[in-house]
Amino acid sequence: MPGNRDILRCLPLLASVLGRRYGVSVHVGGNRACTDGKTIRVPSLPMDDNDEWLALARGYLDHEAAHIRHTDFAAMREARLDALTGNLFNALEDWRVEKCLSAIFPGCRRNLNWLIRRFFTELPRKAGEISPAFLVSRHVLLTVRSWDVPEVAAALKESRAQLLRLGESAAHHVESILEQVRMHCPDTAAAIVWARRLAACVPSGTEASPEESGRGKDVTPTEFAGPSQEHNTGPGSAVQTGDAQMTDALPAGREDMAARESEAGDVLPPQLGEWLEERLSAHARDHPSQETEVAACRSLCVDALSETEKSLALRSSQALRVRLHGLLQAQAARRCRPARHGRLHGGSLHRIATGNPRLFLSECRRPALNAAVHILLDCSGSMSGEAMCLARQACFAVAVALDGIRGVNPAVTAFPAGRGTNDVFPLLRHGERMTDRFAVHAAGGTPLGPALWHVLQALQAQPEERKILLILTDGVPDAFRPCELVIHSAIRLGVEVCGIGIRHAAIRRLLPDRSNVISTLTELAPAIFRLLQTHLLQGDDA
Repeated sequence: MPGNRDILRCLPLLASVLGRRYGVSVHVGGNRACTDGKTIRVPSLPMDDNDEWLALARGYLDHEAAHIRHTDFAAMREARLDALTGNLFNALEDWRVEKCLSAIFPGCRRNLNWLIRRFFTELPRKAGEISPAFLVSRHVLLTVRSWDVPEVAAALKESRAQLLRLGESAAHHVESILEQVRMHCPDTAAAIVWARRLAACVPSGTEASPEESGRGKDVTPTEFAGPSQEHNTGPGSAVQTGDAQMTDALPAGREDMAARESEAGDVLPPQLGEWLEERLSAHARDHPSQETEVAACRSLCVDALSETEKSLALRSSQALRVRLHGLLQAQAARRCRPARHGRLHGGSLHRIATGNPRLFLSECRRPALNAAVHILLDCSGSMSGEAMCLARQACFAVAVALDGIRGVNPAVTAFPAGRGTNDVFPLLRHGERMTDRFAVHAAGGTPLGPALWHVLQALQAQPEERKILLILTDGVPDAFRPCELVIHSAIRLGVEVCGIGIRHAAIRRLLPDRSNVISTLTELAPAIFRLLQTHLLQGDDA
């Protein structure tokens, strides 16, 4: 079987592995990188992209997964932060959630640190006059990033010198707050409070004292007990911490706050997530590709097969199962033979008289069956009529036959989920009980490539050692190249791909040596038997 390196170099499988690992939903497709707080969307990138773009995509997944797992989006929405405070909050929250994720998954830290280094090498230097808002925001960003990546120290030193333009007192207040953040920023609510205090240090002019900047009293790190205390992040609120109180009510008037927000405008430094979204989206727009687009899964209500269809399918299934069981019985049978070691065999003790040392029985088995088999059923418009009827009966018959074989974990997925969509819908998931709800209908195009990526993701998540993908289709996909690429990737990753053409031989273009074509249901058992005999059963180990 291939190593993890092969999987991690393939964007759809990388997204699937990280999504399962982090417990988040990841979708690959389109030309935009974004997240809605529940699902991370990564654009479809060309298969021949270099490792750097894959690393950027992985870094984006790490970064956004950290937010989905550890950011309180409700608290963030309720805070209604202005542009400046929001930018400061993003810098603090990015650092905080990445630290949380890295504590659970240490490998993330290496990926994120590489990403931070790359981010600051491409971060543009602002030309012309620099506003106080920009100075403070950039210094906050550089400071929190320098805590994990020492290489940021040079830029931080330059930023500190520029920060002194606000006055020594204001610069001291900013750095004092950041030290407190580093020691105690346990949750999103805390990051909001600290961001508001940092924003209060930004004067509306070029020089300001602490009083003019609207900053409250200094707070020592021990005065903030964290999220376990009752707090409110709304305007004018306070965080109660035992005998002390950290005031979030800022003396600055509405005019000063509005002035700072207007001054900030669109000239605040970009944050890591924003930079990644723009980089990946721009690359996807400049290099449009459907090669790595993955179909989304949708639930559809599917009726049960009619009694006539079910009866015909079960007869074919029984014939197929009997033939497979015959081979499987021989495949798994124990073979006992005389040997020099093993379990002592009383019936062989007479050999002592002749000096024959074969007094034991060696028990051995041929390799046991341990396979996940996923059937992909084409329900496109070109399969309408008798072809669709034949395909769904064939699919049901194969699924029933496999479901009755110990050591085989079957699943069935159909595509597309209606006209104008690349979505797929499950008829039987891995590990589910068999049903007869297979009465699917033909409609839409044949987005076989995205459907294959979806099935490959599902197969890679299964614990079985062997993974087999069986395609039932008329064999005319919307585009051949994406299908060829995903099949090539699957084979390279150790997945055995085979196909059954339904009244059409085009499947042989995709799988010339791994496919059969049938025109009637009676041809199903022999065709499937020939394929599964090769791909399910392992050879003699003698």
